[in-house]
Amino acid sequence: MIKVAHLLTSNKYGGAERVAMDIIKGLKKDVSFIYLSPQGTISESLKQANIVADTFQLANIWSLIKSIRSFQPDLIHAHDFKASILANLLFPKISIVTHIHQAPAWQTKRNLRTLMFLHTARKNKKILYVSDWARESFLFHSKLRNTQVVHNGIDFLEIEKLSQQPGAAEYDLLFVGRLEPVKNPLRFVRIARSLSDILPTIKIGIVGDGSLYEVLAEECKQIPQVTLLGFRTNPYPLIANAKVVISTSNSDAFGLTMIEAAALKTIPFAPNLRGIADITTHIGGQVYLDEQDCVQQLVRLYTTDVESKRAHHSISKSSLQSFSLDNYLKEIRRVYHAANTM
Repeated sequence: MIKVAHLLTSNKYGGAERVAMDIIKGLKKDVSFIYLSPQGTISESLKQANIVADTFQLANIWSLIKSIRSFQPDLIHAHDFKASILANLLFPKISIVTHIHQAPAWQTKRNLRTLMFLHTARKNKKILYVSDWARESFLFHSKLRNTQVVHNGIDFLEIEKLSQQPGAAEYDLLFVGRLEPVKNPLRFVRIARSLSDILPTIKIGIVGDGSLYEVLAEECKQIPQVTLLGFRTNPYPLIANAKVVISTSNSDAFGLTMIEAAALKTIPFAPNLRGIADITTHIGGQVYLDEQDCVQQLVRLYTTDVESKRAHHSISKSSLQSFSLDNYLKEIRRVYHAANTM
């Protein structure tokens, strides 16, 4: 049985972490896995999913080396740039598959990080990107011959099951994500404030945790319509009971939450950014140009029944099926097999 170590440098639950966990759960009959990351709130999610895991400290790389030596993987599945560079520098004799889940602005310019990633990426068995934009936006993408776009897969039956937990509150507008600058939750608060001025009875929720939590808590004291709900291991009942789930990200190569919202018959709203906007349009969600346009679209949605029905109707079930978990796992299995036999 092939042994694969998933390597992540984040310690909180997010999109990349969710993808790694789905792969481990979906392929555990054929592959022996370990999940390696710094200590943090992700540990509780891994424990609940019964996933074998170990932790390391970024300030003490020796702890990661010991974990890899103990597990002796045939392949390292490194998620995002930092983990990929770390794996390539520390473990040059182990086959590596890199998985890029984001499209940050820095990768569009010539700098030390893009040059370093180009140098190490060429050594990988495969570079997986979650969208065409994630691959195309890398300045040196034309110099790489080992890339492949694999859209994230979603277990629609599982999230439907999880969404049926009773007692979840209903919200007109919901934010679900890490409370970090890249997700720009402060933009969400500004949108919430504008909506609250126009629609005083609106109910708004924020699901997530992160470095901006305290800042948001202070801002939300002035907006009684907004409730900070904190981190939830199972946000799906809240998503299913919401009318709209919105992203306010500065950068998002895929938009996993947008697809999950659509699958639960909740309207996804995304910023006009390549990657997340492409995916949201594909599944029949809504895309906004800026904060003002977002507020205007939402007001129309909440005040016009016809607009609400139209938005619900436009969500395409056939488009959602192109992100099925079964097809995704088959492709990841093929990538693992090829990487282990090259």
